[in-house]
Amino acid sequence: MNEKTSVLEHLKELRKRLLWAGGVYFVAVTACFSFAGWISAFLRALGGDLELVYINPAEALVTNMKISLIAGLFVALPFILYQVWGFVSPALYRHERRYLALVVLMSLTLFLLGAAFAYLVVLPFTIAFFQSFAGPGLTAMFSYDKYVSFIGTLTILFGLVFQLPLVVLFLAQVGIVTPAGLRRQRRLAILVIFIVAAVLTPPDVVSQVLMALPMLGLYEISIVLASMMVRRRSSKAEMEVEKSS
Repeated sequence: MNEKTSVLEHLKELRKRLLWAGGVYFVAVTACFSFAGWISAFLRALGGDLELVYINPAEALVTNMKISLIAGLFVALPFILYQVWGFVSPALYRHERRYLALVVLMSLTLFLLGAAFAYLVVLPFTIAFFQSFAGPGLTAMFSYDKYVSFIGTLTILFGLVFQLPLVVLFLAQVGIVTPAGLRRQRRLAILVIFIVAAVLTPPDVVSQVLMALPMLGLYEISIVLASMMVRRRSSKAEMEVEKSS
């Protein structure tokens, strides 16, 4: 009876937090839809205040809704993460809560850094590269929906790519990879990184190189962080052995 009551209480708590998260997300999306024109101008600025076109009657409205859904998620994300934290944290030990909070903070920071790098560095170069093919008798006319989808896809991809140090740290923590192994496999890693960049980015050299270069830097940073973690773990183990002896 107590176990059933406990399960029901957890389900009620989950339902409450999902409703709060969904409600805040809905409000954020609605608010962002009011600023869809401003956000659209902000995105067009990447191409030098590019004039966009839409080729079917509903495209402008649907694209503004797409912008609102994505922007609303960014706005509501801190509150959504807070709700997830509030539901999960009571079941964790104190050191586990600290570890999870650190991981979430690092992941969010890396994602935002990747998105910022895409917006400030990659997208302006890539869009300028595509515009360079316009010439006499050839005018660049970008579809509103395709343009927004292109920017959104690259921004999210770079946010995910910047999670590489966190992934490597996790693999090093569980013993799947080691700093020495990562150094030995550097050439293979470079090859894989360029292949991944070629698959994820549009079929042009500029965006591929602009994705591969930060990935190479992140790989080197991952090696340094993994080395620091291994040394810290070894020092802690030595201290425990000394205490026990």
